[in-house]
Amino acid sequence: MISIIPGLEADILLTIAQIPTTKAIILNSLGAGNIPALPGPFNLIPTILTITKKLHKPVIIASPFVGGNTNMDIYLPGLLAKEAGSINVGKMTSEATVVKTRLLLGQPNFDLKSLHKALTLDFAGETAPTGQVLS
Repeated sequence: MISIIPGLEADILLTIAQIPTTKAIILNSLGAGNIPALPGPFNLIPTILTITKKLHKPVIIASPFVGGNTNMDIYLPGLLAKEAGSINVGKMTSEATVVKTRLLLGQPNFDLKSLHKALTLDFAGETAPTGQVLS
């Protein structure tokens, strides 16, 4: 899991994604799913697009806040990340996102195209229904 911090360069993210053993990128977003999107070396949107479309690896966006919600439709940077192919995990905590992603990717013959749907399924109470606050 990579925390989005001010000054995180897109090249660093791409370098991590290009490592052959990297199967997915999980980003701890800025609040509700915002990703740096201003033009320049810190714009992660083109990198997300490269990772999802050229490297064919999932980019998963989580919220750093317990009880928070990743809603990438609220602000333009989140929407751009969504359009670039990233996966929104909603109210699932970052920690649950990491564990669930590792569990799914570790399954024999798991189809990456099924990852988005599988991440939204509630296995053990890790995904709160929309509108419900985790406590």
